[in-house]
Amino acid sequence: MKKGILTTITALSIFNLVACSSTQTISSSSESSSSVTVSSSSEISSSVEASSSSETSSSTTHKVSREFKNALGKAKSYLNYMAFSKEGLFEQLQYEGFPDDAARYAVDTIQTDWNDQALKKAKSYLEFSHFSDQGLYEQLIYEKFTESEAQYAIDNLE
Repeated sequence: MKKGILTTITALSIFNLVACSSTQTISSSSESSSSVTVSSSSEISSSVEASSSSETSSSTTHKVSREFKNALGKAKSYLNYMAFSKEGLFEQLQYEGFPDDAARYAVDTIQTDWNDQALKKAKSYLEFSHFSDQGLYEQLIYEKFTESEAQYAIDNLE
């Protein structure tokens, strides 16, 4: 009887040891992907994998959450009818109620040319108002375009 109990306890201990020593990989996507591996011995190792595409680059089957997908979908919808700076789009997604991480995922993942977005925004301003180059540049900066994006827009207006 004692031998049977001892064998059962040993088997359960080995099962727990194997189950606890398995690792779990968690990934997040941005312009570069970051992976964190956590093991039962509380060792944490982190590796950064450079990603040339804006899709999630990971060896794990981790799926993007519904909220992240919805934020990306909303970002795409906005850019289909209106020009935004990257930071302006991020703030708009926050205003729509998306959490910071979902909004950041969307603007980091979406495939767009931010210089082209600045140029489109500049053209839209010029459709309804007259601006000096300096005034238009300052308006684009106010809209959270970077200095280089705003300058690109000014330099490429017809």
